[in-house]
Amino acid sequence: MVIKSIKQVDMNHIFQFNIKEKSLFIVLISLFVGICCQAQNDTLKAILHSARKYQYGINRDVDINKAKSLYKKAVNSNSPDALNALGWLYLTEHGANRDGKKAFKLFETAAKKNYPKALCNLGHMYHSEFNVVPQDFKKAYQLYQQAADSNFTKAYYLTGYMLYKGLGVEQNYAKAIGYFKKGAAKGNHRCIYMLGICYMHGYGLKQNFDSAKAYFNQALKKGDGQVVDIIANNTIDSIKNHPIKDVSALTDVIKHRFNPQTMPVRGVTFSTDSLQGRWTGKLYTYDWSRTIVEKEEDIILELQSNNGSLSGNWYLNEKLVTQFQQERSGQVWKVSSDIQADSTHTPFRLQSIDCKVLTKGNSAVLTGDIVCTGKRSHEPKKPSYFILDKENAITSVVGRDTTFVINRIYPNPFKNQFQIDFTVRKQDNISFQIHDVAGLLYYTSDKKQYNPGIYSITINASLNKGDYNLEALGQQYQWSQSIIKN
Repeated sequence: MVIKSIKQVDMNHIFQFNIKEKSLFIVLISLFVGICCQAQNDTLKAILHSARKYQYGINRDVDINKAKSLYKKAVNSNSPDALNALGWLYLTEHGANRDGKKAFKLFETAAKKNYPKALCNLGHMYHSEFNVVPQDFKKAYQLYQQAADSNFTKAYYLTGYMLYKGLGVEQNYAKAIGYFKKGAAKGNHRCIYMLGICYMHGYGLKQNFDSAKAYFNQALKKGDGQVVDIIANNTIDSIKNHPIKDVSALTDVIKHRFNPQTMPVRGVTFSTDSLQGRWTGKLYTYDWSRTIVEKEEDIILELQSNNGSLSGNWYLNEKLVTQFQQERSGQVWKVSSDIQADSTHTPFRLQSIDCKVLTKGNSAVLTGDIVCTGKRSHEPKKPSYFILDKENAITSVVGRDTTFVINRIYPNPFKNQFQIDFTVRKQDNISFQIHDVAGLLYYTSDKKQYNPGIYSITINASLNKGDYNLEALGQQYQWSQSIIKN
């Protein structure tokens, strides 16, 4: 019994010793792993630091290949920072070295690790369409918002911007301003600039020009270049002098002429023959929430129908901004035409027109939405709506199948020259003459043969101030209109 007791005591001692030894061993292993991980992290940081120096030429010559090699080495450690940086290199390199598909895969891998920069870069690829994936504003918004939820400052601006315009998400100024304020608090110059824009226009808050100026000054100090345009163009003073209109002002115009219940335009079927003619009226540009009429411009559409196809000219403020050919898609009139308007720095694309013809008695009105997109960004321009009257002269001309139609004379009154836009429906020899009110001839052009089509000519005439008659003479008709010399 004594021996058994001694053995049991020894076993307990040994067992207790093993427990202590095991605990110490675990501590040592943990310490060793921690040291190794720290060393690995230090090594990874050193690799990334060196790669950035080669990428941006910090204390050495720029060497993209060397930077790429180092980033690839860091990617082997599954670093989201390295994945994102390497993806950005592939996306921004020039020529044959640019590889958007590789960039997309690298951003996608890093984004799955909830890495904010990669989430934003992946969002950019869906947002701006780098010809890698189809443009998808909804997907871009979701990625930006995910990055914003991680308190990534840049993502506050991107998320707010999508809400501000309603890209991929329901348009909402209040929510957009919430994100802009978060970004502004962290010093993001784009968020500060956008708050200035919201105060200047009264988007989502009470219009306040002093607050707008204060935010613009802050953004300017941080190097925001877009503020320079605001200052150079005296935009704030221009808005002061041309107050915004509530959208109800446009609704009143519609109610005065037609029953507003007939106004929904989307999905309306129309025939090209019903659109043929010359339409004149107004183009109204809204804010992004479609509650404010910000701009009202003169617009003319000259439309020609030929066996179901449609072509024509679009004049804005008496300037021909585009010629187009119909590309019919279902019930929407699809148009592909590049435009460079005086009011914008970058060209945009007339993409589609949804329209309907309303008739009341002998009058006809063409109403609808014009959708334009940026040529590079493919983002929609501010929404526009038009109300156009069909000119009676065109209606009667179409019915008689007359050879010649004057579409427009401008400017009228004129100084030294003016332009005549006209349509020839059948081949004819045409000359133009100018007479005073007493019938004296002051100008005549040689007869010229015109084939069917739309034409534009400029007439220079040295005339005294006063009223004159412009005549167009064909083989079987005579057309006349009053013109004024300033």
